Amino acid sequence: MGDIENLETKKEVHSLLMRLSGGQRYYQPKKASKDPALIKTYGVNSKGLTLVWSIDIMEEHMQTVQVLKVWDLLQGTFKLRHVIQRINMLHQAYSDETMNRCQEKDYDGNLEIPKIWSKVDENENLSSRLSAMSLTEEELSSSPSSLPGFLRGK
Repeated sequence: MGDIENLETKKEVHSLLMRLSGGQRYYQPKKASKDPALIKTYGVNSKGLTLVWSIDIMEEHMQTVQVLKVWDLLQGTFKLRHVIQRINMLHQAYSDETMNRCQEKDYDGNLEIPKIWSKVDENENLSSRLSAMSLTEEELSSSPSSLPGFLRGK
C-alpha cells in the first residue's frame, strides 16, 4: 500500500482487507475469465484497482490453519493475467490435500471463518489407517508361504 498516494484509496483498500479478514465475502467477485479456483480478484474502487488474493494454509504450532494471502494490488488489468498465471504455477505444486484444504469453507453465520485442522487428529488418522492395514498374528500364521522371506523368518 506504500505505492498508493491517495489517502481515500488507501482507506478503501484497508477497509476491503479488514472486511475480507473479518470473513466477509462478496457473491460476485470481479474475476478475470478462467481464473483458477483458488485465486480471487476484487475491484477496490472506481479507479480500477484490483486486489488479487487467495485462501492458503499454514502450519502453526500443532495446527494447520487457513490464512488469507494477498498477492497483489494492481492498477488496471494489464498485469492481471500475468500475475494470475504466476500464482497458478505456484498452486500447481500443491498436493491434492492442500488444494482441497484451501477450498474448504467454514461459516459463522454469514462470515467465512478459517478452518483449522489439528496435527494430533492427522497423526491419529494415519495411525488408525496403518493399524487397519496391519496383519494379525493369526493372519500371519495362516498363510506363511505368501509372506516375503524376511517376514517368514528365513
